[in-house]
Amino acid sequence: MKCLKHNPAPNPQPGVLPSRMPFAPGWIWLAVAWLSLGAWRAPGAEAPEMRQVAAARLPLALLRSPEVQAELGLPADQVGAIEAILEKADGPLWRLHDAPAAPGAERVRALAAQAMLEVDAVLKPGQRQRLDQLCLRAGGWEILQATNLLDRLQLSEAQHRRFEDFFAAQGKADSRVVRELPEAGQRWVLAILTGPQRALLSEALGQPFPFGQGRYPLAKAPPLREIEAWINTAPVRLSDWEGKVVILHFWTFGCINCVHNFPLYVQWFREFPPDRVAMLGVHTPETDGEHDLAALKRSVQERGLKFPIAVDNHQENWSAWGNHIWPAVYLIDKRGYVRCWWYGELAWRGAKGDAALRSQIQQLLAEDYPLSRAREAGRAGMSPKPPGS
Repeated sequence: MKCLKHNPAPNPQPGVLPSRMPFAPGWIWLAVAWLSLGAWRAPGAEAPEMRQVAAARLPLALLRSPEVQAELGLPADQVGAIEAILEKADGPLWRLHDAPAAPGAERVRALAAQAMLEVDAVLKPGQRQRLDQLCLRAGGWEILQATNLLDRLQLSEAQHRRFEDFFAAQGKADSRVVRELPEAGQRWVLAILTGPQRALLSEALGQPFPFGQGRYPLAKAPPLREIEAWINTAPVRLSDWEGKVVILHFWTFGCINCVHNFPLYVQWFREFPPDRVAMLGVHTPETDGEHDLAALKRSVQERGLKFPIAVDNHQENWSAWGNHIWPAVYLIDKRGYVRCWWYGELAWRGAKGDAALRSQIQQLLAEDYPLSRAREAGRAGMSPKPPGS
């Protein structure tokens, strides 16, 4: 997984369109088994802030997973209510995915806390207890520092020192959300705990769960808004493509970095079957000249771009996505959730963006497609019995 590094853009050359890519490209892998919070790892972010953000976002990420919903025994009405709460929180949370570290982290924690207050009104006690257990299991070493679990274990001074030394030896905080404690680490923890402490820890963690088999989307893709014009298509909504993998990319025709990505977009649009994969280019201009619709249409025709294009002249969609760079490519899964993204040129200085995103597209295509457990349950007439009361 590559992490974004802020590097100066290359100097514009005479006769070459200026670069809009302020740093070397990188991609954030959110697919299948792992969920990255690299988006909150802004330059200068402190490890405690990262841990607190990870702890705040973790239960929301787990609750979006069909596999976790099944583990909690959520019937269709609960799934529907929880998904509605999460979708309401998705917009504000997603816009913060590249926010500056300190204010962004504080806002994320507040939004996540408010969402969980609403979720708590839906979950039964046994379900909430199991969710807490899954959070502790999925949160890795950072969750131990971000929660009060160590305080609950009533560690001795010597045990505290050993934990502090261990955490210090781990180096940079892990940015993934779902990252179970490694087996060796579990043995290390158990070795320094007393019998009663081990029993308390075992109760807090609950039974193991196969996290590697689950999907943990970051957020629902923001709906399109205030589109000034459409090119190569009639007006569409992202929800029209539910059941397909969607490649959505931000670009502008005067950006040389965007131009360098065009051959891959054209190739993808030609190669991937339209009944399974959709592509949308969101044209968000930067300069006055790039606002000219006639000039945009000429550029599209000259470059042979056939994929659907939404004209975002007022940057409404740019803002809704919290985007900040041309070009940027996002992958949306069959249920409409953002699963991964790549900032910058796909082949910048030997980067393998094409291969990386192709691999992710294939993985997303291979996933089964329950619209949601609520709708799936409604069709099948099933109502799982929730644990606890």
